[in-house]
Amino acid sequence: MRFASGKMSSRKGNVVTGESLLMDLKDAAAAKMNERKAVDPEKVAEQVAVGAIKYAVLRQGSGKDIVFDPEKSLSVEGDSGPYLQYALVRARALLRNAASATVVPPQPAGPMPVERLVIYFPDVVARAASELEPHYVTTYLTELASAFNSWYATERMIVDGTITTRTLAVVKAIENTLVQGLTILGIPAPEEM
Repeated sequence: MRFASGKMSSRKGNVVTGESLLMDLKDAAAAKMNERKAVDPEKVAEQVAVGAIKYAVLRQGSGKDIVFDPEKSLSVEGDSGPYLQYALVRARALLRNAASATVVPPQPAGPMPVERLVIYFPDVVARAASELEPHYVTTYLTELASAFNSWYATERMIVDGTITTRTLAVVKAIENTLVQGLTILGIPAPEEM
């Protein structure tokens, strides 16, 4: 492992322990969450820090150098553990809001890109397990989170207090897939961020 700023070297005195890296990231995550009202901000900050570190390590193929950038690893936009965690939190918030909505039948439509993506999860996990390459799972989950976030940004899921059965089923499938994927990777699945 090396940092974006360069390789660690005991001769240069820039070796970082795992514990100190976790504490530094936890402090940085807590600072980023200052404006949010979390029930247990310390727990969430630790979950985000652990997710950032594990994702950064697991997203690399075996035998490749791990380049760790603390700033990018904590980003909720793009290729990071917190990005996956944030997509999960968003799906869970949507499901909580849908609990008070009226569920209605959907209008006929073709499959959405996010629907097509969800069905490949078992195949991705099987491949990652058979090849001992967890980066397949991280890549897949990043693509799923991106597709979900794009869908979420372009379509109103709950309209006038109603949600379609199809939308509800797809969001539940995404939430379930993200939870399973994060669990496989050993990344915490927070309830809030």
